Amino acid sequence: MIPLFNEVLRKWSYILDPRALTFRTYDITNIHHISNEARTMCVIVSSSFLMLPCRCLLACSQLPVVPHAQVSEDTRKDGYQLGDVIHFTCEAGYTSDLILKYVCLMQGWLEVHYGKCYFQASGCEPPPADGHLTITGLPENHEPMLPDHVLVFSCDDPGKYMNGSSVLICGKDGQWNHPFPSCKAIKCKLEVSQLEGFRYEPAHRNVFSPGETLRVTCKKRDWILNRSTVITCRDDGQWTSDPTCKAVKCKVPQIEHGTVTGDIRDYNEHEILHFECNARYGKTEERPSKCTKIGQRADWSPTPTCEPIKCRLEVSQLEGFTYEPAHRNEFSPGETLRVTFEEKYWIFTPLENSTVVTCRDDGQWTSEPILKEVTCSRPNDQHISYWENDYQQKKTLGDTVRYSCTSGYKSTNGTTRATCTRDGWTPDPLCQAPSGCGKPPPLTDGDTRFTSKYEYNHNDRVEYVCKNYYTMRGEPFKICNNGDWTGSITCLRPCTVDKEIMLKHNIAFLYSGEEKLYSPHQTYITFRCTGRTRHVGTVSMRQQCIDGVISLPTCQ
Repeated sequence: MIPLFNEVLRKWSYILDPRALTFRTYDITNIHHISNEARTMCVIVSSSFLMLPCRCLLACSQLPVVPHAQVSEDTRKDGYQLGDVIHFTCEAGYTSDLILKYVCLMQGWLEVHYGKCYFQASGCEPPPADGHLTITGLPENHEPMLPDHVLVFSCDDPGKYMNGSSVLICGKDGQWNHPFPSCKAIKCKLEVSQLEGFRYEPAHRNVFSPGETLRVTCKKRDWILNRSTVITCRDDGQWTSDPTCKAVKCKVPQIEHGTVTGDIRDYNEHEILHFECNARYGKTEERPSKCTKIGQRADWSPTPTCEPIKCRLEVSQLEGFTYEPAHRNEFSPGETLRVTFEEKYWIFTPLENSTVVTCRDDGQWTSEPILKEVTCSRPNDQHISYWENDYQQKKTLGDTVRYSCTSGYKSTNGTTRATCTRDGWTPDPLCQAPSGCGKPPPLTDGDTRFTSKYEYNHNDRVEYVCKNYYTMRGEPFKICNNGDWTGSITCLRPCTVDKEIMLKHNIAFLYSGEEKLYSPHQTYITFRCTGRTRHVGTVSMRQQCIDGVISLPTCQ
């Protein structure tokens, strides 16, 4: 009992209870359990000195709970004191790897051998069939999976991820240490917080598969993205970036050979940057630099820069001139330039075709050549009946105008447009007296009424007639018009119906007993059925002749 006494002394600091102070003396051999009914234990040591009593202990009054086990018969007692040891035995059908042993200490029961009672099963159940899982470690021929058997799971599709543990171990109780895993498709999701402030394409979706892309723009026009406008769903179900929208802001730029005026540090969209260039430098752009949204970034447009002062030749100045020295459009102050005009221009006076200009210190030329173009006014020609533009409008070199000549005159070379040249309008003259005509052209199924001549004057006319039974379409005259015969004449053919063709149709003329009939163009012929035949078909018995063609009815 001496070791147990030492343990009591070691715990003295926290087991004293001043409220329970009593004085009793016992011999050291009298350490024992006192008052089982009160469920207390007090220890008094030695008759030669007196110690304070220990606080009564309740720690070992309650037995530990071990599932599927009970205290063995050989260690079961009504009460336990410090140092007592108990053993547990498993219920029927259960077993344990170690002897389950506990010892009673002042702080309670202490487990000496850790363990548990488990059901003594023959093996673990096989995993359910899953077409998306690959399982390594399955026994052959459906043999049982005994305790400590290991299965390794993986997904057969790279677009899926493992939901659960990938390694399962069969326990001695016939249960796997983790639930069976499953494979789920990898998806990227758009949370509600991500949707705020953005527009997405494609819209109306919040779940995407790996590899799918999403175009992101800000809802507000004056906002820009801090990242790429296109994000991609990765194989791990995460987006390639997390875009955010922010207001368009431009910082104060550093301008070489220039200084920004004012004390503004951040500029909003459309605000103008005010700056000045150093001596002998000028602004590269005359347009003011504005804070501008350019794609998904904020920048100054145009870029605020300063450059050495130069005299420049603009595109508009280059038109109509040639320059010496050529192949340059920038010149330093003091440099000269010889300018020569092109064919359709003249400088200062009609006799001048060249001048020299000098670049000044302010970047301007000493003089700017003033061009005068070659122009043409409306011609004063009494034989022109129509001119496309009014009298006051002038045309420049190369311009064309539509015109026509008065009766009895024709345009030179048959043209209908006049062209402005340095020498005036061409062709020259614009209108010519008309020419006569040769022999009149022949007429199919017709002829001239009178003997024709070999030469005719302008405006002469010739009369035509058609053959007998033929009908003339149009006026009977052709007119000589400035060397060409004008007028459209056509002789339309008559229709011929004879006995032979009428016999084939069992018909005859209703109002004539003749066996053959000529019917001019647009005249009608009425037929009747012969013998006891009757009219059949859709062609009526009264038909019209059209340019030699007539439809015949049929009787049967």
